[in-house]
Amino acid sequence: MTTHIADTQQTATEFWGVWLNYKFLQVGSCQQKVTDGQDILWVFNASNKKHFLKLAASSRAAYMGKSYLIRVTDGATGDPIEGVTVGGVITDKAGVAEI
Repeated sequence: MTTHIADTQQTATEFWGVWLNYKFLQVGSCQQKVTDGQDILWVFNASNKKHFLKLAASSRAAYMGKSYLIRVTDGATGDPIEGVTVGGVITDKAGVAEI
């Protein structure tokens, strides 16, 4: 059984969790059926997280020299998250950063 992703290793007290559409899976990850459009998130130490961040861009494409907006919300509640650094820019009260 794999207990790490990249260089982050599971410990005796911190585990990997899998979320589907920003909720814990109700079955094991091997048993979960996934369809197009669903969000899958592997989270380290998931039980101790305050927010599970969801990022949405204002555009499907980014172009050199043109800014675009990134909105950061709590994936479970939809609430905007202030103070997140995205691309070197900190999100405002609305959870938005202009990159």
